[in-house]
Amino acid sequence: FIVPDAMARRDRRERSALDWLATEPFDARRTVVIEDGPLEGLRLTGIPTSDLGEEARPVPAEVQDLGPNRVRVQARSEHGGYLVLTDMYHRGWRVTVDGETKPMYLADFIFRAVVIPPGEHVVDFIFDPLSIRLGAAMSASAIVFVLLVAFGLPLIVRKKTKQ
Repeated sequence: FIVPDAMARRDRRERSALDWLATEPFDARRTVVIEDGPLEGLRLTGIPTSDLGEEARPVPAEVQDLGPNRVRVQARSEHGGYLVLTDMYHRGWRVTVDGETKPMYLADFIFRAVVIPPGEHVVDFIFDPLSIRLGAAMSASAIVFVLLVAFGLPLIVRKKTKQ
């Protein structure tokens, strides 16, 4: 869903989104609390919108493709705002809006969010954590080392025994 407003937790001493959600008349259908990501240039409100009841509805977005490492969302908003994806945030996710890489934000304590401009957009979330890439590189290096030892060591031993 898309919400028009956001507020930010600028450092760890400020109230968390969980605290806002639990103790204030907070309308999560209109405002998202951003807790991680670059805040420069964002349009932010100082305090969250009070609960407006059933009249306030977030703009829905349509999930077009859902897989273990990828989520594609079709988002349409007349005024733009913050697309909130209500599944677990992890730093390994990257996001593109119409193919252009954008910052992803930790939203409402556990979710993901991205800023979208007015209009219709295709938003792709791709899970590509550094730990998996490093693990693959280390595994490949270990396999190469084992193969070199397994095939190279017998050649060296044979050479020495012939001398």
